[in-house]
Parts: sequence; C-alpha cells; structure tokens
Amino acid sequence: MLIKRLLTSIVCIPMIVFIMLSKEIYYSSTVLLVSYVGIFEFFKATQIVKNKFLLFLGNLICFFVIFFCNKTLKIALFTVFLCVGVILFYFIFINNAKFKDIFLVIFGNIYIPYMLSYIISTRKIEVLGKYFVWFIFLGAFSTDIFAYFGGKFFGKHKLIPKISPNKTIEGAIIGIIGNIFVFGVFGFLLKKIFNISLNLLLVFIMGFLTALAAESGDIVASIIKRKHKIKDFGSILPGHGGILDRLDSLIFVAPIVYFFLIHTKIMR
Repeated sequence: MLIKRLLTSIVCIPMIVFIMLSKEIYYSSTVLLVSYVGIFEFFKATQIVKNKFLLFLGNLICFFVIFFCNKTLKIALFTVFLCVGVILFYFIFINNAKFKDIFLVIFGNIYIPYMLSYIISTRKIEVLGKYFVWFIFLGAFSTDIFAYFGGKFFGKHKLIPKISPNKTIEGAIIGIIGNIFVFGVFGFLLKKIFNISLNLLLVFIMGFLTALAAESGDIVASIIKRKHKIKDFGSILPGHGGILDRLDSLIFVAPIVYFFLIHTKIMR
C-alpha cells in the first residue's frame, strides 16, 4: 500500500507542478476535470447516479460553479442562487426526486467544485498567486503525511474510532506541528530564492489553520464514507483510492488559504 502511494505521488507531483505553472486555461480546466471526477465519485457513493437527470444537472452545475464562482462575489452568489433555483424548479414542478437527493446535489457542488475553485482564485492573485497557490498543496499534503507517519509510529489514543479507527490524537497533533514547520520553511525559501518577504508569524498561523482544515476535510470524507458504507470513493489513484480520497483535505484547505491571504497583511 505504501509503495503504491509513493509511486502515485511520484507521477502526480510533477504533473501538478507543471499544470499550476501553466496558463490559466490549463489549470482551470484541470480543476474542472478533477471536480467532475470528484463529484461523480460523490454522486456514486450517495446513489445520485441512479437519477440520470439529477446526475446531468449536478455535472452542469459543476461547470458553472468552477468557471463563475472564482470571479467576483456577486457572480458567485448569482451562480449559487441560480443553481438552487434550477434544482428547486425541478423538485417542485417535475417532482420525481427525493428531497434528500436535491440536498445532496446542492451539497456536492458546494463541497467539491465550489471549494476547489479557490485553487483557481488563489492562483490568480495578482503577481504572487503562482507562489501562494503552493500553500494550498503544502497545507493538505504535508498535514496528511505528518499525521500518517505520526500516527503510525507514535499513535496510542484513538481520535474518532467510530468514524475513522486508524486516526490517532498523536497523529493529528504531529500533523499540525509538521505543517506549521513546512509553512515556515516555505516562507523562508520564498524570501531566500524569490525575495518575497512574508510575515512569518502569519505564515505559522496559516499553517496551523490549514492543518486544522486538512484534518477536518479528512474527517468529513470519512463520515460520508461511513454513512454510505464504502471504504473508498473510487480506485483511480493506486494506493489512495479515488480523487476524493486524495483531495478530501485539500477541499477544505483551499478556501482557508485564499481568504487568509486576501484578508491579512502577510506581505512585509
């Protein structure tokens, strides 16, 4: 399992670096594609795929969410209200869907494409977005790695055994500390290599918040899987499972990084 994870990471990491350093059309399209795969996995897990119209509607909404929710707040709100209006119209006038299915379509599009759209928003931050976007990937993946190995070697006390039996309190703490350290190192490297001077205290705070977000995202995904009695969302990534199994933490980290960057004076 560990070997498969490492091999998948070796293949995927260079691809991520190449895509995020490319033109907007490429990284935006990649986020859209990943969102489509992720939302299909979510709809499959929650049985939405059985309703073909709702499946089509959910995928259509996914497209609009990715390409409009990262523009301006007004367009984002309009998109959300439009999506809700279309679904309610279907529910009220066609009336062959359960309310639970309607909720899952709305939740799924907020949970996956809307949250992931903040990768695009962060990448598009003027001048420094191509550097700042890496805080999202570092926050998600370094927390996962430190928490995994911290739990493996030092874990003794279960964190939430009924939801995710393998998670430990020690692993969660080490994940947070490790991520803060990684953020500090990245901030230092930005200064030394690119002469981008950041407030390191704010960088450490962002590291702490993103670690909490990453672990919360992991727990939410575990709750969904436990609720629907599945082990993984898919099998597209060897050693990891589905797209959602790998990106569950990143989904929560992306908006945290974006809003932290635009609402704090992190630049010196």
